[in-house]
Amino acid sequence: MDDELPGGVWRIAPDIREGLRLERIRGALEEGAWEVAVLEAEELLDEEPRHPEALFLLGEALLELADFELARLCYEQRVRLDGGDLPSLLGLAIAAFQGCDLLIATETAREVVRRQPDNAEAHYYLGLALERLPGRTGEALTELTAAARLEPDRFPLPMQLADGDWQQLVGAAVVRLHPRLQVFFAQIQFHLEDLPTVDELQDHDPPLPPTIGAMYVGRPPDASDPWQQRPQAIRLFARNLGRAPTTEELVAQLSHALQEEALDWLGLSLEEL
Repeated sequence: MDDELPGGVWRIAPDIREGLRLERIRGALEEGAWEVAVLEAEELLDEEPRHPEALFLLGEALLELADFELARLCYEQRVRLDGGDLPSLLGLAIAAFQGCDLLIATETAREVVRRQPDNAEAHYYLGLALERLPGRTGEALTELTAAARLEPDRFPLPMQLADGDWQQLVGAAVVRLHPRLQVFFAQIQFHLEDLPTVDELQDHDPPLPPTIGAMYVGRPPDASDPWQQRPQAIRLFARNLGRAPTTEELVAQLSHALQEEALDWLGLSLEEL
């Protein structure tokens, strides 16, 4: 209940105020307002730095914003409080994987699978981490197959596509781009590969996520015009892209990946084109 202060002034009781803040954070997450959720969660944590749900919800918002390092810190703090519930452990596994810490991702996702064997997402990220570790291909396939069996629409096994199929998909993805970016890619070759290596992902600060679909070859020029001195080639990672549930979604993901690579090379935002 509300408490009455001297002079007849009313205030909201602390537990009610906390509940309202949590509802705002959850509402922002449901609406995809990630930045709003971050601000609301940070305000609550300023007052209660060890609030378990606020730490978890902040981690969820940061994960959506692809701020994997900070998301991991939030999940780790949440887990340290009491060992972590399943959602916070799964969040930690995902953030660790996207930050290229495959050992922590494997260990944490495996714990989720142990506690909840029918958790498809935990099987999926365990499989993704394992397939990037030497000698763990068989285990990885077991976990990825389990995820595909539990939730086939969310976690399908990679498509098997011929080179000619990829050529058509690349063409369809480029057509979706801003006209100036279509020109940017006009004379650039595309190289199809399986997966990026962990070492090259960790060579960036922060590390690039292992799930990236494309990566340019070369370095953006410091002095010359980046529209004239373009990448030597664009590498496409078939296993990552092939995990899209449909070819339409694959084209959408590939188009987005190409857009991000081009904008990074050019040092521009989409609005500046």
